[in-house]
Amino acid sequence: MPVNKNAYKRYLIIHNFLKKSLKVPKSKARILEILDEEGFQVSPSMFEKDLEAMRNTFGLPIKYHREPDVGGYYYSDPDVSFDIPMSDDVVKTIYGALNQLALFQNTAAFRNAKDSLEKIMSRLEIDLKRPMSGKERIIFYEPQTKFSGSEWIAPIYDAIVERQRITFMFSLFAVHHNHTIEPYALKEIAGRWYVLGAEDEKEAVYGLDRISNLNTSDQYFAFDRQFRDNLHYKLRHSVGALDFTKRNHGVRIFYDNSVADEILTTKINETQEVIARDDHGVVIYADVNINEEFVRSAVLPYGDKAEVIWPPFVIDSVIKILQNILRKYDHHVEKRDKRNKPPDTVTSS
Repeated sequence: MPVNKNAYKRYLIIHNFLKKSLKVPKSKARILEILDEEGFQVSPSMFEKDLEAMRNTFGLPIKYHREPDVGGYYYSDPDVSFDIPMSDDVVKTIYGALNQLALFQNTAAFRNAKDSLEKIMSRLEIDLKRPMSGKERIIFYEPQTKFSGSEWIAPIYDAIVERQRITFMFSLFAVHHNHTIEPYALKEIAGRWYVLGAEDEKEAVYGLDRISNLNTSDQYFAFDRQFRDNLHYKLRHSVGALDFTKRNHGVRIFYDNSVADEILTTKINETQEVIARDDHGVVIYADVNINEEFVRSAVLPYGDKAEVIWPPFVIDSVIKILQNILRKYDHHVEKRDKRNKPPDTVTSS
């Protein structure tokens, strides 16, 4: 019969008391008193059953000293140890936590925690690398550990913990800039990761998929608790709007009738409003933080069914992205043209 949680707690209280002053036997009366102080009113018969379980089930070397004046219980082995066994639920929780944290497996903090868990689990003869036997898998979840920018998760995490500046190159719309920031947080939105921190005493955010050549500086920064608290407040109350360094812009986009209903239902942004509609489609206006991510989510998925009307710099951004896409297919066009070119013919005189 499985041992209930209260029994384990009683065993642990008895064990800890017997471990104190190992050479001094502890009387039954004193042990019962200790149990009572911890909230367990145990009868003498139950106490004897607990001792029997501790001896037979867990192999604890509990002996009884029978001298009249110093009679009591003690451990015959000074190196004895006792751990409360983990239930299946606890083990499953640990596996789940490690699975969720797989993204951070290369960070110093994770390595330290994993080493400690492995020591505990080895005591219980549980292999962290081995799936639980006899458990049918019904939820097929795999942490997304490989994505553009995933290699920066670990060094940024460690830099945040150690309060070290990081330097990197950030690329957006084919423009490259070097940055040095004091990192305070990592944020995931819809499968994309961002680092947030202070740059020139201002809040800054950068998508990890646009970062290259990241290095952790030997320079440490002074932790600003108020800055951190303000940043965390914005993270908790933001809905994807992460670029604090740029102001929003109004944008106008035309959507063909074939996708208009979807746009009006799902909305590209909460500020979205219809400013025109006819038999061809709908024109919406939205006040948004315009970056490449916005263009890729609000314009490109709809192909020729969407057209940015204003402002001009967003139109240029869309054109640049489409030109880059077309260039990737230039060699396919060349192959097609060669394939379709009629053979040379020789004319007789």
